[in-house]
Amino acid sequence: MAEIRPFKSWRYHPKYEGEMSRLTAPLFDVVTTQQLTELYDNPVNCIHLSVPAGGAREAALTLKQWKEKQVLVHQSLPALYPYYQYFRFPGDTSDRCRKGIICHIKVHEWEDGVILRHENTIPGSVGDRFEILEETGFQVSPTHGLYTDESLSIEHLMDESMNNPLYVHTSEQGITDKISLIQDHNAIRKIMTVLKNKKIILADGHHRYEASLRYAREKGLSKDKFLPHESHLMWLTNTASSDLTILPTHRMVRYIDNFNEYEFLTAIGTDFEVVPKETFIRVAQGNDQGQPTFCLLMGAKEIYIRLKDGLWSTNPWPFPKAILKLDLTILHYFIIEKLLGIAGKDQRGSEQLLFERDEQRCRMAVGEGSVQLAVLTHAVSISTVTEVCGSGFTLPQKSTYFYPKVTSGFVFSSLLPEESRIPAYADYPETI
Repeated sequence: MAEIRPFKSWRYHPKYEGEMSRLTAPLFDVVTTQQLTELYDNPVNCIHLSVPAGGAREAALTLKQWKEKQVLVHQSLPALYPYYQYFRFPGDTSDRCRKGIICHIKVHEWEDGVILRHENTIPGSVGDRFEILEETGFQVSPTHGLYTDESLSIEHLMDESMNNPLYVHTSEQGITDKISLIQDHNAIRKIMTVLKNKKIILADGHHRYEASLRYAREKGLSKDKFLPHESHLMWLTNTASSDLTILPTHRMVRYIDNFNEYEFLTAIGTDFEVVPKETFIRVAQGNDQGQPTFCLLMGAKEIYIRLKDGLWSTNPWPFPKAILKLDLTILHYFIIEKLLGIAGKDQRGSEQLLFERDEQRCRMAVGEGSVQLAVLTHAVSISTVTEVCGSGFTLPQKSTYFYPKVTSGFVFSSLLPEESRIPAYADYPETI
């Protein structure tokens, strides 16, 4: 089961206190080109380590200089780092708070069944993350993992530490990140004990975890030890929390030869029936457990459709029932493959298929004619993610968007033995 440890972090020198808005950055896979340009202008922003303009070698040189000049300072005591995110959705009257704790977790092969993935990785993106990790031995931002503890037995320890936060930072999007630390031996042992019996679902950061796994493989994975190079920086949050939020990712389609709206709508009637908008809304709110529903956007048209009863079982893809009945599986087979002609095996790398989280951007793209069709879908539930992970299969690509995303730059983690070795904790072996 999961093995976690405190770690001796690297953090920005205290002289930078109050400047975290200038030092932090979005994750490498969501940062925009415009944001990159602005972030690169600051010579000590963490973006120079996570998305180095000159590649992995440049990141290694930058890190060496930052250590020498004490831009980053190595902490002498190991700690766990509670990390809370406060946010609101339109219509909220009070803040939501997603609570979790940043730690080192021992990497495991997927087949070990300790760390569970819900999506596949893209080799090129894993390679990019691995090159930086190989050159620097340094992790800039934690991935996001999920555990389940209905008793919420460690939340009081995290809440107590939040009375004295290290950092409080509010982004332009109105998301407030709050970071504290726990160094008390007994508190750390309690947290490690609670989490050691858990399986961890990887919510976000599959490419970074895969890079850590590859890094550990090349240096040798151990069976009964927790070696520094086997450490992965992860933020663990509890699925029992009411503020674990997953947003939908919609699909847009372009470049379909001889696409004809009338013919498409006629053909779609074979497998789908038109339903009122209210049905789509009820499903989105969790008040309708009927067949999967979608909203089609084409030109000025807005059409709500639902798969006809029982048709999910006619999908020939070799997946178990839990996967075949998913909204997104139905969308990718019955609409994208069967009607639009983009085969399932080609969809992952297809230029014809785009993914968009913002519904209004979908509407704009359709209105402008830059795409031929947009399909609005619903968010995947955490129970579905858990079920799919347990099946050993993965969700369709871009199925989940856990909101908000982690912010990079608050705490950094080294995998180098001389910087990451810590003493034993109770019955947990020393990281040697």
